This record gives sequence, C-alpha cells and structure tokens, in this order.
Amino acid sequence: MTIDIKNLDMNGIEFIQYKDYFIIKRYGKYFRLGVPEANMLQELTVHRDVQAVLSKYRINEEDFSKFIHALEECGVVGDVKKERKNILFYRFKLINPDTYLDLIVNKFLSNKTANRLLLIFSVLIIMMGLIDLLKNISQITYGFFRDFVFFDLITFYIATILVIFLHELGHGIACKYFGGKVEEIGFLLIFFSPALYCDVSGIWSFKEKKKKIITLIAGVYVQLIIFSLCSIIYDLYFGQSTWLATFILWNVLMIFSNILPFLKLDGYWILSNIVEIPNLYEKSLKLALGRGEEVLFDEREIFKKKFIKVFGILNIVFVFMSVAAGFVGIYYVSINIGGYFQYVILFFEGITYFLVLIFFGLFLYKLSKQKSLR
Repeated sequence: MTIDIKNLDMNGIEFIQYKDYFIIKRYGKYFRLGVPEANMLQELTVHRDVQAVLSKYRINEEDFSKFIHALEECGVVGDVKKERKNILFYRFKLINPDTYLDLIVNKFLSNKTANRLLLIFSVLIIMMGLIDLLKNISQITYGFFRDFVFFDLITFYIATILVIFLHELGHGIACKYFGGKVEEIGFLLIFFSPALYCDVSGIWSFKEKKKKIITLIAGVYVQLIIFSLCSIIYDLYFGQSTWLATFILWNVLMIFSNILPFLKLDGYWILSNIVEIPNLYEKSLKLALGRGEEVLFDEREIFKKKFIKVFGILNIVFVFMSVAAGFVGIYYVSINIGGYFQYVILFFEGITYFLVLIFFGLFLYKLSKQKSLR
C-alpha cells in the first residue's frame, strides 16, 4: 500500500550539512540525522515522491513508514511538538532579543582592534580580581552571610538576578557576534530555584567548534569580570562589608556550579559540544539505568559508550550529593540570620529538597521508558 505524505506538514525545515551527519533546523529546534536519512528527507520535502525514494534508497514501505513516524514524533515533520515539561528544569519564554542583540553587536563590537583591546583589558581585570580574592580570602569567607537581615537578603537576591541576566546576555552577544540567532530569553526554575536563561541553540548551525565553545564560555567570562570588579572594590574601599564579601563568594560559587557538567548549564553544554554528543544528559542517564546501545546515534557514540554511562552515573550521584549539600548550606545561612526567619528557611528547605528527590526519581523512571533521543 502506497504511503501518502502529501498532507504532511514539512514547512520550515532547514538543512545544515556536516562531514558525516546533518543538523536539521525547524522553527528554532535542532535535530541530528545521518546523511542517508537527511538526503531522503530533503528529497521528500522537494518532490513528495515516496516511490522514487523507496527505489533510490532500497527501503521497504514498512521501514519507510517507521522513519516518517519517528520524524513526526520528534517534530522534524508534521505538527510542531511542544517542549516536554520537566518540573526540575522548568522554563518559559519572556522575550525575543535577536533584534536588540543585533544592534549591540553592530554598534559596539564591529571593530576588531577595539575588541582585542577590550579582551586584553578584561583579562587584566580578572587577574587583579583573583589576586585580591586570594589576598582577602579569610576575611571574605568569614563574612559570608554573616549578620544578614531580611533587607540584605532582598537586595542580595535582586543583585544576583541582575548578574544572571548579564551572564545570559554574554551568551547571547557572543552567539550573535558569530552570526547565530538568539530567539529566546526567559525564566527558568532549576530544582525549584529561580534563574534566567538565554537560548543559544543557534550555535548548532556553527560549523566551527571554537565558535560554539566561545559562545558557551561567554556567560561565565562576563560573570568573572563582575566578580573581579567586586573583588577589587572590596579590597580598595569596602573591606568590612559582609554584604559585598558574601556577593563575591556567592559569584565564585555560581561560576563553579556553572562550569560543572552535571547540571544542564554552561559546563554541560561545553562538554556536549566537545565530545559532539547531542542530548548527552538523557543518553547518559538511560545508559546508567541499563538501556542498551539503541539510545546512541552512530559508531562514534557507541565507541564512547563507557564514558557516556559513567557520566550518567556521576549525574545521579551529583543530584543526591547536591541535596545533602543544600541542607547543610541553607542550615548554615539560617543560623547566621537567626530569629524566626531561620525556621521559615529550614521549613521550605526541607519541603524543596524532598520534592527534588521525588521528582528526580519520577524523571529517571519516565526517562527509562521513553524512546531514544538523538
């Protein structure tokens, strides 16, 4: 029986060819296909001639039907699939910043000589900031959340959100500088902790790995500059400020957590791009949970199977260790704050981390039952 695809929606598909695979872009989402599969899809989008494809690629109707169904399931063809919601990593879009980032890049980053000078200056700032941190490390550590009152927490929270925004803006500007599109800045909950994000999935259209890595590092680099400026100001003018000491150390902790690859933050995306394994997080957890090689894409990923599996095990261990560390950390903060407010913090701490464990367990269970992500 002939397979009818005439009414199948194939609008919005873009093909980006690499050496041994294709990246398929559709409505801001990116997928990876092998060369034969991508060639088949490309011919179907142009001619819609199923019989010609079956004959050319020597594929039977049953296998072809499974192929089309798999593409529909992912959203490569057919109806646009809504992103699967994960309460541990919940996000929603706020604005499309592409036009504004275009203006920033064209106005301030169009001169290569000025860019080099800016890079040199920023490196010097970071070096000075690190020196001042080491110089005052005992005093800064002693002042961490010491004698904070409720007003201090509010201003600290606002300052943190501002730093996160600038961090994400760094990703967006770098992506735009290299010619990518940045179509989404939004709000994110990571383990019920509020944050912002900048969608730079446009880096998948970059053929140079260096540009991808620089874009992913850009956010941490911006935050290093902010931390360094605060460290220099602390050393010069505000050596007794426990608020500024806390803000400096808090930025160090945020930078460190960002470059760890066990959360889907900068470090994870850098690692995923270095080893060239899309959906590394999901694949690693599936292998750690006992799924076979069917979750892997090609021979190159199968060759890295042991690494991927170990990464998945480390991810699971990291979540449970983070929950334990979270209990200890927030308890420490609540003790320093004192008063009735510490009991409010401890109560919400217990509820939050209990929910994290429950939902992470459910996430692992559902992941073990899902079809392969490639």
